[in-house]
Amino acid sequence: MKIIAILAIVAIVLLAVFFESKRRDQLAAVAAGLGLSFERGQQALPAELDQTGFYLFTQGPAQLLNPMRGRRGEYEVLVFGYGFNAAFGDEGQRALPNSDDDGAIETRLQTVVWLRSGSSRLPDFDLSPTRGPKRSAAQQFGLQSVGFDAAEGFHREYRLAAREPEGARRHFTPAVLDYLAAHPGLALEGRAGQWLFYRPEDRTAPDRIGALIAQAEELLGLLGPRPPE
Repeated sequence: MKIIAILAIVAIVLLAVFFESKRRDQLAAVAAGLGLSFERGQQALPAELDQTGFYLFTQGPAQLLNPMRGRRGEYEVLVFGYGFNAAFGDEGQRALPNSDDDGAIETRLQTVVWLRSGSSRLPDFDLSPTRGPKRSAAQQFGLQSVGFDAAEGFHREYRLAAREPEGARRHFTPAVLDYLAAHPGLALEGRAGQWLFYRPEDRTAPDRIGALIAQAEELLGLLGPRPPE
């Protein structure tokens, strides 16, 4: 029985290696089709990105998986996998979860789109699904909860916190709130002309990477500059 168990483990590991290698090949082809460069395997998180103050990067190691880089229109673009371990229902951390933790440890892996614009600016904010593990982004970065009247669909699906609540309300128009209510499960973090866009715990299939980037650009377009009131 012990030999059978060992063989089963070896088979699982070999299958995982095979599928990861296949995924990397698919990602490389997708990157080429999108006009983006591609780096295989784990790469260090650029210091300038790490220092921007994104909540996601406080949840695990400072490493990107299979990053794609380039430019699309007004945006610099970086697409990558980001994963970390955390106790079930709780947040992650830069260090590995405490080995003495009695709770279940789970791996959370998502495909992330980073966009940076030299011209567009939005107030710092954190948009996240209401469903999911604990998220203390607002407390960590001094953001305030933002609410809207007559936006039941949005509030059912999302939480929004911002450094300047009134400024954020001017960008999160009824059209934006309706869009988000119709597309649940998204996360968007904004910091000084940079944004992270992802679906928490959703590793996007390679052939959907282009659509993921396009959706990030679409949402930022909806949030675009608004005249002060």
